[in-house]
Amino acid sequence: MKKIAIILGMILLAAGTAFAAEKLLFSDNFKNYKTGADASPAWDIMNGNWEVTEEGFEGKNSGTGGFSAVGAAAGDEAWQDYILKLKFKVLEVGGDWRDGPWIGFRFLDQGTNYTLGFYASGAYLHKANEGASTGDNNPLAQYGCAVMDGKWHSLEIKAESNRIAIKIDGKGVIDILDDNLADIPAPKAGRIMLSARRFNPGTTAVVFSNVEVFGIVHTADEQTLRAKTEEKLKIQKALWEALTKKAGGIASVAGEASEDPVFIYLANWLKRIEASFKEAEQKVKVFEVETAGKTADEIEADLKTIGQRMAVFK
Repeated sequence: MKKIAIILGMILLAAGTAFAAEKLLFSDNFKNYKTGADASPAWDIMNGNWEVTEEGFEGKNSGTGGFSAVGAAAGDEAWQDYILKLKFKVLEVGGDWRDGPWIGFRFLDQGTNYTLGFYASGAYLHKANEGASTGDNNPLAQYGCAVMDGKWHSLEIKAESNRIAIKIDGKGVIDILDDNLADIPAPKAGRIMLSARRFNPGTTAVVFSNVEVFGIVHTADEQTLRAKTEEKLKIQKALWEALTKKAGGIASVAGEASEDPVFIYLANWLKRIEASFKEAEQKVKVFEVETAGKTADEIEADLKTIGQRMAVFK
């Protein structure tokens, strides 16, 4: 197991030095409106009843029977990689178990967006795109939490490339790579959307405050580092593919009729390397790159060692 850990640690590109900067794109604490205002033109009311109160921006009874947030929208449809931060407090919740605060991001319309919905049982992440949507049976992710308590809660949503990372009350609770999960393409850009989702019956009322959006800007240094990492990964993967081809392929190796524990060990090793490459390629897409590692020659030597051990059983 020790040697498996060594090869996986060598090949899997771990998170490293970050160079990304953040640029404030939007901010609203709702202090510059008169009480009762609808917060226009900064906010576009698409569904429900919305007004500025002493506590913030209160929404009532917005939403539909689908899985996309709809209510009050702000921002630019061209926004791509960004971090959304806000606070919310549930004042009243409707009779459907899904009723509560729903927050949309990368929102173009109800058919193209991500939506984080707070239900009675927790937080559920959904997406819609190209005529398809996730639902009760296949959310992208979920996390058990209780926010229907009349207290303020903080939320942070980070959408960067195909990575979605979410914090609730400062705790990281969801972190996924959306590589067409649920066979639905990942939404790439869009506005933010606030919703006090109510299906029927009853009333849902939620107050939002301290809404901020920060654009994620990748510097020239990070772009250069990413390019170098992609080239390094390309070399490593070419070596691995050459080895598996010589061994007859992953399927052939894994399916070889052998009860020898060493053979099984090596076969599983190759399968783990294959999985590590897939994860590494995802990490490079979202700029999680490393600044140091073994040289291509060192990696080649290690892979040749595995090849020599595999040859004993072929």
